[in-house]
Amino acid sequence: MLYVHVPSRHPASFPELELPTVVQ
Repeated sequence: MLYVHVPSRHPASFPELELPTVVQ
């Protein structure tokens, strides 16, 4: 399952935080 960061879901405080979550 590919998880793409959605700006409307969370603030721009951590835009690339969702990507590393799937990488690990």
